Amino acid sequence: MIIVVGVAGSGKSTQSKLLAEATGWCWISMGQLLRNRLSGDVREEMNSGKLLDDAMVENILMQELTSVVPSCKVVLDGFPRRVVQAAWLLGAAKEAGDPIEAIVHISAHENVVLERLLQRGRPDDKPDAINERFLEYEKDIKPLLQLFATKAVPIIEVNGEQIPSAVQAEIRLGLKDAGVTI
Repeated sequence: MIIVVGVAGSGKSTQSKLLAEATGWCWISMGQLLRNRLSGDVREEMNSGKLLDDAMVENILMQELTSVVPSCKVVLDGFPRRVVQAAWLLGAAKEAGDPIEAIVHISAHENVVLERLLQRGRPDDKPDAINERFLEYEKDIKPLLQLFATKAVPIIEVNGEQIPSAVQAEIRLGLKDAGVTI
């Protein structure tokens, strides 16, 4: 499993999808998975930018992993978002048969991603929700990356402000340098 993390609007989904297409791996977008499976108040909570209950999100992801992993390796987009989720995923990925091989961290400045998010126009891309995601990201991403580093999972740092093909090239080079076979 390769996990792609970054602030909303950094290009996680675009890059994850490109990587999955190039490698033949399965792409799982946590955001899309949740948008497809949730409704009512829980969906409204997600659209407001709030993080959802870990147990519920983990259960949805584990169902998806157990259905996908037997047939292919996974590029996971947008999960985990907190240390507790990362700790859970370390065990769950191994249990599902696709241990975590690398983390791709796509970074981009706030003004760049804000412009991208406002252009794509999803229901959860409102200024207040975007602000909430920026705050959560800043608070949670460094400890999350530190946890993976302590578990000797390679972390590939990538500049998400480049054109998509340049970002993808940087990701593939970083994975190759880390010894990940794609």
